[in-house]
Amino acid sequence: MDPDKPETSDTAPPHMEPSSPSRVVAEGAILLGVVAFCSPVFPTFPVPVVIFTIVLGRFAHQTMTGYKVIGLIYSAIVAAAYWGIARPLRHGGNLYPRRSMILAATGIALSAVYFITSWRYALKYQGAELLSIYVLANGAVIALLVGGWQIFRKSARWWPSFWLHWILLAWILFLAFPWLGEMI
Repeated sequence: MDPDKPETSDTAPPHMEPSSPSRVVAEGAILLGVVAFCSPVFPTFPVPVVIFTIVLGRFAHQTMTGYKVIGLIYSAIVAAAYWGIARPLRHGGNLYPRRSMILAATGIALSAVYFITSWRYALKYQGAELLSIYVLANGAVIALLVGGWQIFRKSARWWPSFWLHWILLAWILFLAFPWLGEMI
């Protein structure tokens, strides 16, 4: 047996019907979309207001589009993004594709650059306590993603892949790039 190949099948679990993986991924995408729609309603502590929400809010204000409409559009974009990123889960492909690792590495690098370049403003406007919570939360999620990836990649198990992809996209959209400036 090749040591680089997983020991188990890299398709959906055997107890799932053929249409079940797509249904579960769709449910995960919808859940992520609901979280995206509700995220502006959450308190700003400890859930950060993310850059994407600020950009969409400004777009809604400039175009005179209602915030609920923009929220629905954002939710649809988030759900579609998860549907796309989870394509291997729906089609029985490689559960831990290289593109997911590249997306995670890119997200980690961009988030690190974002925190480094925004550090001074974050300390001034958000305070050291809130900034440290954001940094610790990001570190915990990154550790979970990297550790989970290392542990489950060799076994090619479907459910851990599903949740790791879900957490990856949720982290990028809701935590990796918190608004660190003024006006919150």
